[in-house]
Amino acid sequence: MVLAGETIIAGKVPGERIAGTKVTASSGAITTTETVVITVVAPTVVGRRYKIVADFGFAVSVVTDSFLARIREDTVAGVELQGRRIAAPNTVSPWTGHFETEYTADATEDKTLVLTLVRTAGTGTITMAASGTSPAFLHVDYLDG
Repeated sequence: MVLAGETIIAGKVPGERIAGTKVTASSGAITTTETVVITVVAPTVVGRRYKIVADFGFAVSVVTDSFLARIREDTVAGVELQGRRIAAPNTVSPWTGHFETEYTADATEDKTLVLTLVRTAGTGTITMAASGTSPAFLHVDYLDG
């Protein structure tokens, strides 16, 4: 909590959002090629900890398929910070994907972080589902350090 008369330095208030991307259009159909669906660039400082949150909708064409969503550094070839298996009970409507991870900056830089999707088994497709009234998000909050 900030008290009257205190000086606030941007990126030093725990819980402060330092970067975020809002996507209002669905991705194309994704199969076995891991694909970036959201990118965010965050101004990070070496040694500080950050929380990265992915919140998105998805739709599948075949319920029995397996898919992975990953938060990675830089690109689809970057270090995987967190991954989650995606499952949908049916193909009728978009479902919700939400997960988060922590990241400790190893450099002071504008750090690129991405959310990727890929099918790992089966024959169908996955789509990140987004619209103006149901956007997808990838955002970075400062934690401490």
